[in-house]
Parts: sequence; C-alpha cells; structure tokens
Amino acid sequence: MNGARGFKWTGCGLMTVAGKDRIDLGLDGKEAVDVSVHDGGPADLSARAKQGRPIFLGASPASPESAVTKATSGLLLLHGAPAVHRLSTEAAPKPE
Repeated sequence: MNGARGFKWTGCGLMTVAGKDRIDLGLDGKEAVDVSVHDGGPADLSARAKQGRPIFLGASPASPESAVTKATSGLLLLHGAPAVHRLSTEAAPKPE
C-alpha cells in the first residue's frame, strides 16, 4: 500500500528464510512495525524506533539476518547484539 506521494507504507508477503516459509506484514516504509508468522507456528512482533533500537516480542529461531541472534521465546529489548534486556519464557516456572 502506497501513500499519496507513492511511497510504500505497508506490505504483506510470503518469504522464504533459511529454507522455511513465513508470512510477513510490515507497517511503515522501513518496517517500523513487523508481524511475522513462521512455518510451523512461531510468531513474532518487532517495533523499531528511528534510532534503530528494536523491541522483539514472540518466538523465533536464531536468525543471522535479524536482531534475534539466539533462539528465543519472550521479550527482547535490543541495542545492537546481543540483547540489552531479555525476558524469556524459558526461565519461567513450569505449570503444575
């Protein structure tokens, strides 16, 4: 979807990354907000500020193409790699 001056503001597509498919929805021309659903179920949401400090929420395998350098399930606050803050569901107590 393009704005009045022809610049892209949002787009949706099917991508193949590392041999796996995923559906991706990007909002804003520079993907300020990105929602991905990976083949096999994991999903994630990332938001980026102008300064390039992304917030990641969801589950994702490690990906050299992204800020998620280690497989994760939870919340990451990033300022480069590795994550500055990590709140992981792996560390949570298991329900009885």
